[in-house]
Amino acid sequence: MKWKRELHKANHTTMIESYAYENFEGILTSALEKKLLEKGVALAPLSQEEIWKKISEDDANVIDGLVQLIETVINLMKSNRYDIAEMKCRNAAAYNLADVAYLLDVISPIWDRYNDHLSENDEIDFNDMINLATDYVLDGKYKNKYKMVIVDEYQDISRARYELLKAMRDSYDYDLFCVGDDWQSIYRFVGSDIGYIQNFSKHWGASEISRIETTYRFPQRLIDISSEFIMRNPMQLSKSIRGLSRTDKYVLGEVQGYNEKYA
Repeated sequence: MKWKRELHKANHTTMIESYAYENFEGILTSALEKKLLEKGVALAPLSQEEIWKKISEDDANVIDGLVQLIETVINLMKSNRYDIAEMKCRNAAAYNLADVAYLLDVISPIWDRYNDHLSENDEIDFNDMINLATDYVLDGKYKNKYKMVIVDEYQDISRARYELLKAMRDSYDYDLFCVGDDWQSIYRFVGSDIGYIQNFSKHWGASEISRIETTYRFPQRLIDISSEFIMRNPMQLSKSIRGLSRTDKYVLGEVQGYNEKYA
């Protein structure tokens, strides 16, 4: 970033900066438009027909990306038991982002047709299976008799799975043992909620935590590098990981003529 800023300054050119968080917050397009207008750039937006024609004719990958996006949103909605109306209300109340509103308008007829298709064919998807199982427990249609339950990869648990486990435990108490690592939580796009492991006792009551802090996968130097990076996020649970050894070799490969602190 510093190099780019100095390069543009030296050449008397204009640099407009955008940030990843703007995309995460759904304001990337609007923020970029504002910055361009402030610099006197004339905008000539394409019509919806022109955009669709360009996408369908020139770039099949964009279509695939749109399909994946719609699939992800529908999966998250069903996992959290939201419908389109609920999503629109939440967006209006918390963010009021135009991009999200547009996306929900696009998804709405697909959402309706998808659920109609399942109903017409007497079918359910995976999220329905989890949610229906929870309903059966809450309605007393299923009597839980488990004395012990083990959950692996607990950092990837979603709201739907949590509610199923909780409903079962509320109906018939059991000992719960969970194995997970908040540093390895990577499935938010399919509904996992890292809050269930970060605030474990809040969700399950008094708990005992046993830590496994020795790894046999990596040398200590790689652990030091990755741990320092991960712990820049204040929400991560603090850990003191130990590796096999403290090797002086480059942990990411030898680099000819390269003498940085870390390769």
